[in-house]
Amino acid sequence: MNPLTIDALPAEIHVLARDYFDLMHHQDMDVFDRVFHPDSVLYGVVDGQLNIRPCATYREAVVARQSPAELGNPRRDEVLGFDQISPTLALLKMQLEMFGGVMQ
Repeated sequence: MNPLTIDALPAEIHVLARDYFDLMHHQDMDVFDRVFHPDSVLYGVVDGQLNIRPCATYREAVVARQSPAELGNPRRDEVLGFDQISPTLALLKMQLEMFGGVMQ
């Protein structure tokens, strides 16, 4: 998959992607509440173990930590792929660097 520029995305998706990347770097919680649906669940792997976090749990963790911007972390935001599945459903694969790691 070749990375896309964020500007190549449809307008509504572009705004969501920009807000997500800004949120993850600056941790503006008003943006968090626009980006993440309250019923969303985040899945990941931490130290080889499945990590499942409801949105409220993840929000608390974000509030409690210093932002990558405050820590002086550089931004390396990428859109790895985009697929418009239907008029109301799209798949957007994104990658960013935070706290010394790469997240997708």
